[in-house]
Amino acid sequence: MNRVFCTLFLSTLVLLVSTAKGKCPPSFECGNLGTMHFPYTDTKHPHCGLLVIHGCGDRDPDAVKTIKNKGAWFYITRDQNTILFRDDDLRTLLLSRRCGVFSGNYTDLDTTSPFLSLHFLNVTLFLCNRTLNVTPPSTFSKSAICPDDIFYDTSNTDQSFSYSPSDFYYHNFNACSMVQLPIRDAGLVPDHNGNLFDYVSADIPVRAEVSHDCSSCYYLRGGQCQLDNQGKFFCAQGRYLRI
Repeated sequence: MNRVFCTLFLSTLVLLVSTAKGKCPPSFECGNLGTMHFPYTDTKHPHCGLLVIHGCGDRDPDAVKTIKNKGAWFYITRDQNTILFRDDDLRTLLLSRRCGVFSGNYTDLDTTSPFLSLHFLNVTLFLCNRTLNVTPPSTFSKSAICPDDIFYDTSNTDQSFSYSPSDFYYHNFNACSMVQLPIRDAGLVPDHNGNLFDYVSADIPVRAEVSHDCSSCYYLRGGQCQLDNQGKFFCAQGRYLRI
């Protein structure tokens, strides 16, 4: 009898533990970040979100919080309701005043997840060889802090901005390179010297946008967003219940 009882008890315990692991809390506490929600999650429930924050369980509430995206680690902080991703590599370039920081688009916050997009404010720069003597549109300012002239328009900080060489407004930039880099506040502008090193920011306010299908799967059906063996969206229900 005792052997049968022990067997039943252990089987029940395993079932309870397995079920508990599958439950997703509606929110979680993460130290000085406060209360967080989907699409964020912590390392205790990695299956419950799309962005896993490391360090939430540290006894020190001010301990470093990080997220890994495309192999790169970002420090995570919070300014009221805004989540900030800090890119240390970009910060080093900005502090060192290296013009190479303006040589390419910022792509480190592009995600590989088909269910998630990370949006942030940025400034569009046009880098033009100084010998071209470019005359920009009236809304643009010029920075001469680097060997190339850098033209920028602080009234346009939309990440979806696209430039077409056929657009007459930008035709003077046809021989120039276009670069988009993150900024922290659309209300700020570079100083009168055009110091873009202090305008471009390594502390990046991020808005995480979940796809419609994934959002419906999580919020309405209590499921987990997955891809099937043909690469199509699949809402796995019943495996990861929300508490």
